[in-house]
Amino acid sequence: MKKEIFEWAILIWTSLLVLLITGWIMIEFYDWKDSIVAAIIAFVGAIIGGTITLIGVNKTLKDSQQKEKLNNIPERIYVIKNESAYMFNITLEIDTNFEDKEEVNKFLEKIYFQMEERLLEKNILIIGSDLYKEYNKIQDLIRGFMVKIRLGKVGNDLDYQKFGVELISKILEFTNMCGVRRRRLEDQYYRLYK
Repeated sequence: MKKEIFEWAILIWTSLLVLLITGWIMIEFYDWKDSIVAAIIAFVGAIIGGTITLIGVNKTLKDSQQKEKLNNIPERIYVIKNESAYMFNITLEIDTNFEDKEEVNKFLEKIYFQMEERLLEKNILIIGSDLYKEYNKIQDLIRGFMVKIRLGKVGNDLDYQKFGVELISKILEFTNMCGVRRRRLEDQYYRLYK
């Protein structure tokens, strides 16, 4: 970074020096008026000043975006840990709630609406679009099974067991993805603050 600034400084000072020497030569040897040389020097100086300003603004924007990302990492890690733990707890509840078929629909409605509330109350998009999509797939799976129950298309124990296994596998896939994302973010955070 310092090397880049040093290179720009040398380039700017060299340009100004060449410009001043050229102006002096034009006045001394070619009998140009001072006002013409001053106008040319002012014009080139304005271009150089504008370029320096543009470079400075661009660097400031990049730095502020980087700081915003860094400040956002702990919150993202927290949300990912929270959602992962919440989803894993659902798998534990599935084991106890899928024995009584009458309770299954109540349980699924409760889980579905809890997930919906979590989407609304927290900025779950902060966890990343791929995790958000998986979260929605789990919700869609639950919603689809609830509809099948209401339409009377779920009858035997095997349907409940298949759904339970599918739901648990989707949730475990989600929690694994959360773990990978969390470790990546933690590594990134620690590398930047070492």
